[in-house]
Amino acid sequence: MKKKTNLLMLILGASIAFFSACNNENDSNENLPEVVSSAFAKQFPSATNVKWVEKNNYYVASFDLAAKTRAETKPGNLNEAWYTPQGSCGLSELELSMAELKQNYSAVFSSWEKSIYFTDGYQIDDVDLLQRDENSDDKVVKIEIEKGDLERELYFATNGLLVKDVVSSDDDEENLPCPQQLTDYINTHYPNSIIVDFEVEKKEGTYEVEILFAQTDIEKELTFNEKFEIISIEIDIDDKDLVELINKQFTAEEIAKIVTLTGEADPSEWEVELREDSQKVITFWVENANGVMTNIKAITL
Repeated sequence: MKKKTNLLMLILGASIAFFSACNNENDSNENLPEVVSSAFAKQFPSATNVKWVEKNNYYVASFDLAAKTRAETKPGNLNEAWYTPQGSCGLSELELSMAELKQNYSAVFSSWEKSIYFTDGYQIDDVDLLQRDENSDDKVVKIEIEKGDLERELYFATNGLLVKDVVSSDDDEENLPCPQQLTDYINTHYPNSIIVDFEVEKKEGTYEVEILFAQTDIEKELTFNEKFEIISIEIDIDDKDLVELINKQFTAEEIAKIVTLTGEADPSEWEVELREDSQKVITFWVENANGVMTNIKAITL
């Protein structure tokens, strides 16, 4: 079933420079705040070959982990951790060996083996563990795969759910830490969720955060403006669950009206959005025959 992904957009002001215009990388070993070095040492006591740079108003460490051997990993500092000047870790990205993937994240490895890419002959090139809050279990496993000149990045929740699937290229931007203001908003309003992705949409001019409710496999895409104010929330559920939702919450008469509105008799051809407002009221929207999104009614999940 198709689900429309266009979101309400606002143009960011000076705040976008937080991640884009201010993309300088400066060696910060000499100027590293004590609170940052202490936080890093506590979080990664076995780190070796540590190098620091200042990037996007963060102190970023690249390092090796003593527990790993060169037989397990590629040469170079392949682990990163981003710290605010106050010593809070906004993102860590740690390389995983295949043995660690199979043993510690077996659900992810199982999902990979069941994927269309495994069947199609793609090979794993690299595996990383992303965590945006060291005090919570919001871990995401990123698997980079390749087949000839084709490359993709697959992002999995630790329960094995595929939450992001993108074509990768040399122009791909690195993963970024989620600003504390957005993390605080999510922790307050959605305490049982984990952050699985954060992006700065430069062209559209928004901050987008994707969260997952692991108990239900429901995903929500939250869009914020330059003041870190919520401007839209969309809910993403898989096709099977969406069909069940339509059959459960819409009468035959209501479905007939949507068929007339869209010109599509098959619900799998509808362009659908599930939107949530600030009061957590969820509404079902569908694109009419003229390409305009139309609010059908409020629903429950």
